[in-house]
Amino acid sequence: MRTHRRFIFLSILAILGCVNAAQDKLAAGLAALKAGNLNQAVALLQDAAREDPGSFKAQMGLGNAFLMTRQYDKAIASLEKAREIDPANTGAGSNLAAAYSLAGKPQKSIEIYKSILQREPTNAEMYSNLAVIYQSIGEYDNALKTYDRAISIKASEPRYYMNKGKVYLSTNRPSMAMELFEQALKTDPNYGPGYVALGTAYLNDAKYDKAQECFLTAIKHDPDSWEAQGNLGLANEMQGKIDQAIYHYGLAIKLNPNEDKYLENLGAAYMKKGDVDLALLNYRQCVARHPNSSRAHGGLGLALLKNKQYYDAIRELQMASDMDSTSLLYLNGLGAAYSALEKWDGAQDCFQRVLAIDAENIEARLQLGILNFRQGRYQQAEKYLRGVVAISPPDAEAHYYLGMIDLQKNDPDAAGREFGELAALVKNDARAYFGLGLVYVKKADLQQALQQFNQAIKYDEKNLDARWELGKIYESTGDKDAAYKEFKKILLIDANYRLKEPIKKKLLLFREQGVKDDEWQNF
Repeated sequence: MRTHRRFIFLSILAILGCVNAAQDKLAAGLAALKAGNLNQAVALLQDAAREDPGSFKAQMGLGNAFLMTRQYDKAIASLEKAREIDPANTGAGSNLAAAYSLAGKPQKSIEIYKSILQREPTNAEMYSNLAVIYQSIGEYDNALKTYDRAISIKASEPRYYMNKGKVYLSTNRPSMAMELFEQALKTDPNYGPGYVALGTAYLNDAKYDKAQECFLTAIKHDPDSWEAQGNLGLANEMQGKIDQAIYHYGLAIKLNPNEDKYLENLGAAYMKKGDVDLALLNYRQCVARHPNSSRAHGGLGLALLKNKQYYDAIRELQMASDMDSTSLLYLNGLGAAYSALEKWDGAQDCFQRVLAIDAENIEARLQLGILNFRQGRYQQAEKYLRGVVAISPPDAEAHYYLGMIDLQKNDPDAAGREFGELAALVKNDARAYFGLGLVYVKKADLQQALQQFNQAIKYDEKNLDARWELGKIYESTGDKDAAYKEFKKILLIDANYRLKEPIKKKLLLFREQGVKDDEWQNF
């Protein structure tokens, strides 16, 4: 009998020891979760839940840890167990609904919130959470009605007005959205997110001064508002204030390193500034973080295209286009990269795909015109370029190539009109004067041709085609010294110019004919 009692006593001690060990791990796991040590929290809470599977706190804590580490299926499993242990616990139900939503199962989330509200019909926060789910799946009428229920229960909560306003913003009702954002701020004048929302509405309405004022007020109330800093950057960028935009995007990223939207915006801002190296750095970070993001690969591809790294650009833009086949920006960029490498079939395919989606896409039409011009298909080129001018009359590129086509058609008057249009559109565009020079050559007015080619070189000293034409005129009029000077200048600027062999022969011939050059070099 004594032996039996001793056995029971020892068994109780063993059980108590296991319970105490589980409780210790639970306490340590919850502390780690609170401190943000998520991997440690997951390990400790898994042990606690394994040793005491009936512990609500262990299952709830583990579910939350999985939720915070974005392991949504595991979070659902643990939170389902927590809810089985305590079906009436609102926190477990709410977190489970959030997990289902994040796992891409919004209908399950809606079912859970509705079941909670049947039990707690005056819980404003659950109505708000349910409205957020409706909003996320585009059921805007249900979202509005549900926000109204939340507001009717707790009219003092500014967040409900703000989120309802965002529904109106999503459905293109900006004035109604603004009224709700202002109502949120009347409810709480210190509510920073309300100023961010109102500023965003002003930003969408191109009222940049008012938007900036709202974002600055939001920062005043909450200096750590990364969203206010990021949107302030966007407001500056929209006004062409690129340096200020870069500064505020940088602050937004510093405040929230995980917000990749502003990292992409920063890359785009560096591109506008012309700092391709920094743009590449930002876009590469985006790709490293999100290898399946079409925006990251597309941004990187466009930066590589700008940097003339055409093969790398093709790789990135092809990946972006595969991920988002409707993006005209990436398809046009891909076509431009193929065109730069004279891979005409690949380029034409890209631009034709753009036109299949958007028949009036100016960039694709323009590039198809240029592509056909370069291949000598002038009739096809003109068709596309005339289409560009019909859609957008002030397109400078189209007028330049139409002028060149008119020259090929031996119609200098029509060409002159096109180059004159280009000169009126873009001040000091060297190509306009180069084209006009060719027109006067066609008309045998060499004096005017000289004047136009010299103007072209004045505005762009690296316009080597203008120098070539200038040299030929000097040569034809017997001014060998002037001709020699222009031909030599071409090879000094670009030793691999496409006409380098004829130029070298001319330079040698001029020297044989007595032209002196104290700085002669063997090209």
